[in-house]
This record gives sequence, structure tokens and C-alpha cells, in this order.
Amino acid sequence: METISVVGYSDVGSQTGQDLTELSIGLKHRNLLNHIYCRGVEKRVVPNDFITTPIPLGRTIPRAMTGINQFLMEDFNNRYYSERIFDFFASKSISNSGIHLHHTPGYIRTLREGNKNGNKTVVKATTEYTDSFYQRVLNESEKIEISSPKFPTENKRSKFRKKTLQECDQILAISTFVKNSLLSSGIQPSKISVTPLGVKPERYPTGSEKNHDHFTVLYVGSVTVAKGIPHLLKAWRLNEWGDDNHIRLLLCGRVSSTMRKILSQYDFDNVQTPGFVDPREYYQNASVFVFPSISDGFGKAPLEAMAAEVPVITTDHTGMPDIMKDGKEGFIVPAADAQALADRLRHLRENPEVCRSMRDHALKTAQEQTWDQHAEAVAEALDLVEIN
Repeated sequence: METISVVGYSDVGSQTGQDLTELSIGLKHRNLLNHIYCRGVEKRVVPNDFITTPIPLGRTIPRAMTGINQFLMEDFNNRYYSERIFDFFASKSISNSGIHLHHTPGYIRTLREGNKNGNKTVVKATTEYTDSFYQRVLNESEKIEISSPKFPTENKRSKFRKKTLQECDQILAISTFVKNSLLSSGIQPSKISVTPLGVKPERYPTGSEKNHDHFTVLYVGSVTVAKGIPHLLKAWRLNEWGDDNHIRLLLCGRVSSTMRKILSQYDFDNVQTPGFVDPREYYQNASVFVFPSISDGFGKAPLEAMAAEVPVITTDHTGMPDIMKDGKEGFIVPAADAQALADRLRHLRENPEVCRSMRDHALKTAQEQTWDQHAEAVAEALDLVEIN
């Protein structure tokens, strides 16, 4: 099998670049890694001669753009401009040997450079197909009577992502949910393999005693409409839990301006937004982890929670149905169904013995879904690409 060059706008060795990092390590252990073309390096986990950071000045320019987005202009699409810069310089640096694996869609210059040189080009599909995703968020925004956020450059970014998916030789979808959205867009089934992500179970301590007198519901991720947080708040209200001092809801992550407005409409005494946190401490104290996303390519946080021995409630619009079974490690509910969320949350609160059983199953499943297993699935899929 040919060696693989991984292209991704991420930092090797960082938490946000974990997917790219762990896959690269797994490919290197199999003697399949040719090179990594990435945004930057936070921690050296592979030798220096395997890594190229194409952007001049490394992470300086992308970080400046991120700062503009976070502190000055929320509607400034830093990701679009940073990806365009990365794509331009990566296309000038990429080798013309082996398989080119793009860790996310959108690097059209780099992909076309690989195609021109006769390389096999493979793209990881990490989210629902862009057209269906934006339509879903638009519909959701209309339901709750808010304006749908959309950057002026988002149509251009969407176009680049679609073009790379259309022009590559093979697609690795990280979940069946993503695959189905690609099929609905007209992409042929023979072009798509499903390779779910993994987890490092040893990073998440287990065995902590839960406080049965206090029921803690935890969410970790971006606090946005697309993550289904409005439905979780509605479920909280349906259960009439807003002033119950024996229960709390923790929404950990960056809260969008839209969600800040929605949260202000609820008079809940026990809903907290701690911001960015190290989730491991929070997993230890959680009774249940809830992930109500209306569209998520996979959802690493639920798998991390399972590795920390926490039952999970998630939706069918994530990658979790590929990993867990409804009623075993937790519950899978229809996306955007606040009543189903409310019912399952109430069931777990009223039946602690069910929680205990689900904790055991969740841990066992997470221990089987490792990053090394993900790397093996990717290697097998790429072996088929080479044969074809």
C-alpha cells in the first residue's frame, strides 16, 4: 500500500487537533505515514521531518484572525480566510507521491494539485452535507423565531467544501449520518466509506461515586442552535425542573450571542454556563451526559463521556448511533424532539439503577472504540482506494 500524506487545518498535538493527531500516529505505527501538512504544532508527537506547516509565520496569522472573530467581530468568518490561506500555501508544498488524505473538505487548490500529479485524493467528510446542514439550521431558526446566522463568506466556503467532495477519488464519512446526507446530495455509494472516530479511554478517570441526592446533567461543546440547546432548555421546562435545587444543568463551552438571548428568556435557577472547561472533571461529577444536536458529523464529547463511565442521551443526527445502542449505553432520541429528551432525562433521574447499568455498558463500549481502531478502519478504506 502507498504511503499517505495527511492535509489538515489543525495543530498537531492540540486538543482541537486531536483527530488529525491520533490518525497520524496510527498511520505512522503502521508505516503508512508519508507526511503531515498542518496549521501548526503544539506538541511533537511524530518526528519533525514528518511535519510541514505551510503558512508563513506558522499560527500567527490564523490566531490573529481568530482573535478578531472572538473579541471584535462575531460575524467575521475567520475560518474561511484562514482555510484559504492554508490551502494556497499547502498546494505549493504538497508532495506528488502516495495518497493525499484531506482531513476536512475545502482545500480545493491542494486537492487539484494532487489530482493533476496523478495522486489518489481522499477527503474526510466530517459534517452533514453543507446544503442540507444550512437548510436544517435555517428551519430551526424559523421555528424559534430568530434570524439565522450566516457569514457573507459562508456560501463561498460551502462551495469549496462541495467541490472537494465532488472531485476527490474517495470520501471517508465519519458517521452513517454524514454518509446519508452525501447520498442525498447525489454522491455515489461506492465512493463513500464510513470510518467512525475514536477515544483514548485512559484519559478519562472512572469509578467515581455519584451523588444520588443531586442529579447533574452535563453538556460539553459549542452552545448554539445547531447543537440543539433550545430543545434541551424546552425539555427542562417540560419537566418543570427550573427551580429544583436537587438538579442542575451545566452547558460547558462558548455560548453564541443567539443562545445568550434565548437563555435570557428562561428563568432557570439551576442552569449554568461555565464556559470553556477541562471536561474530565465535569464528566466525573455528571449523572448523565446529554448531546441534543440537530446536526453533528460525529460528536466526540458523548464518546468521551462514555469513556468516563457516564450514560449518554443523544440524537439520531450524530455519529453515536454507529457506536451505541438505544437503551444500552444511554438513549438515542429523534433530533429536535424536546418531549423525548424530557422523558428520557426524567426516566434516568427516577431510575438510578438504570443509570448504573448504562454506566457499565458505556465504559465497555468506549474501551472498544479507540483511536487505533479508527486508524485501522481508515487504513482499510484507503487500501480499497488503491485497489480501485
